Amino acid sequence: MGRDLFRDIANWLIPYEIKIENILVVIALSGFILKLLIPEIPAVFTLGMTLLSVFYFIMGLRNFDHQDLNMSDKWREFITNLYYWALVIAITGIQFKLSAWKGADTMIHIGVTCLTLVLTLYIYLLFKKRESIFLNKRFKLRLFIIVALCLFLRFSTGQQLEKWHLAPPMPEMPENIKDL
Repeated sequence: MGRDLFRDIANWLIPYEIKIENILVVIALSGFILKLLIPEIPAVFTLGMTLLSVFYFIMGLRNFDHQDLNMSDKWREFITNLYYWALVIAITGIQFKLSAWKGADTMIHIGVTCLTLVLTLYIYLLFKKRESIFLNKRFKLRLFIIVALCLFLRFSTGQQLEKWHLAPPMPEMPENIKDL
């Protein structure tokens, strides 16, 4: 019942996908800029990233026409679902990293790994069929930006992010734990 509801919502959103995504990206970027200017108010950034993640999650549940599916169409559905859900994990990891929450590196690692798998499968199908089957320029741009940002954040230390005002100060470790 719940999955069908999300599927219906995703199918209803498909014609508006680009417009909705553009609006949510503007909200997330505006929130990021506000977070840089006024670090005490991260609510718009958190809201923007969360809405973008929810949107991608719902888009990963979209319906595909299952009549007369051949193997490449099943791969297309699998890659599309994996792609959107990997975006959700990666964007949530970015949000966690920039908010200095625990679990950020794990989510970024899983998201980048899944996005790399999607890219590998896409390239395989591209060379197998000798045509671009389903992923457009927006896909490639989105993939490049998210993976680049994730890798940058994954290998940046908390002190570097704090110095660049990208993340709040890391909490101090208690003296009894420092000595261990």
